[in-house]
Amino acid sequence: MHILLTGATGFIGTNLVDCLLNQKRSVTVLVLPETLGQLPRRAQLKVVLGGLDDQNALLRATEDVGVVFHLAGAIPGSSLLDLTRVNVRGTANLLEKCKASGVRRFVFVSSAAVYRPALSLADQPITENSPLGPLGNVALRTYGQSKIEAERLVLKYHQNHELEFSILRPTTAFGVRQGVIAKPMEDFLVTLLQNAKSVLYGSRLGCNMQWVHVRDLVNAIICAGFLPESKNQVFTIAGGELFNIPQLTAIMLDILSLPSRINAFGSHVALRRYPYLVYDTTKARRLLGYKPQVDLRAGLSEMLENMDRNGKLPWSLSRRRKVAYCG
Repeated sequence: MHILLTGATGFIGTNLVDCLLNQKRSVTVLVLPETLGQLPRRAQLKVVLGGLDDQNALLRATEDVGVVFHLAGAIPGSSLLDLTRVNVRGTANLLEKCKASGVRRFVFVSSAAVYRPALSLADQPITENSPLGPLGNVALRTYGQSKIEAERLVLKYHQNHELEFSILRPTTAFGVRQGVIAKPMEDFLVTLLQNAKSVLYGSRLGCNMQWVHVRDLVNAIICAGFLPESKNQVFTIAGGELFNIPQLTAIMLDILSLPSRINAFGSHVALRRYPYLVYDTTKARRLLGYKPQVDLRAGLSEMLENMDRNGKLPWSLSRRRKVAYCG
């Protein structure tokens, strides 16, 4: 069965391309010309140049395709114009060509940002049936709303044209892909390491997080594309561990052998029960066989080692200046 993948040059997409090629699957990727050099093992792929607004490219890309993995999209912080143009109208354009080409299943990678935060005990944990409606800052609200509108389009094409679908709502993905870490994640980790003391007083001090490792997410995406049980289903995908910023920082400092008062502090900061960011992955475990394999410490170790090799840490691991990080 031939596969089409959009968003193949992104952090999750590059990992997904690698996995699909390792499984010896036949893959077409739709990529913008300026991102062509970011493709892994380009010679093994059928490449169609163009964007989600290029009708001819979309028609070529969906030809003889059985399953579409739709990952392409504007990210949080993009303008409302770009979020609408790419995440909403781009998805509509792709769905229309999928209908015309007879695509069997459409896998849409949405986001956990679509959910309304759980503001009471009765609302936790967050499941696929939890209310939609993102809150928070403008960037998060507009991004989450664009994903909600795209999901509605997928459901509309299923209802009107019997297009099979699977929608995944992942939490923040973390990890490494061939020496590359998503820059926002890399910057976030460096900020924590450079300002470890400040996390004691930050407004997000006890905010729960539940990141998913990119390899676990990719496995879930592939299962959503091919398992019969995933047909016409929505799945929440999250990691198996809850943590907050002090705990995250303490783990990183321990990995790097940089003792600090933050270590002792972080171990005693309880997970907050408000606001809730607790996601229930029972459905994904039951129907996709989803089970996170990479824990937080292992994933962070891989990322920090990669950052050190590429000179991205605020110091060299071979010359650890502990005095600067003693809290």
